Amino acid sequence: MKRRLPTLTLLSFFLFLSLVHVAFCDEDQINVNTIPQAVGEKLGIPEPNTALVGGLIISMVFFMAIVLPSLLLGNKSLSFVFCFLALGLVTALGWLSPWFLLMISLLICGTAARQIMKWFR
Repeated sequence: MKRRLPTLTLLSFFLFLSLVHVAFCDEDQINVNTIPQAVGEKLGIPEPNTALVGGLIISMVFFMAIVLPSLLLGNKSLSFVFCFLALGLVTALGWLSPWFLLMISLLICGTAARQIMKWFR
């Protein structure tokens, strides 16, 4: 089972790369923060929520490409680590608000609260 993790990770990474459309632009035109707005506009999302919905969709694809292999293996602790790595990267890129990271962290801590209480007893 340990040999399946690199294979699944590489497979999902190349799948993610195959879904990304190659764009050509000048170096001064590259701005990662405008990608969610462009995705929302291409999908026809109305203006007040264009960047938010575009960021959610991009983050979902990126999140599934990173976290899905560990979820398929059934290892919860590895999945939590990859979850926080993916959410931290997406938040650092500006595609999601930091509130999403905070709320998901609180949900995960809430689900693991019983296990944490056992550690302190």
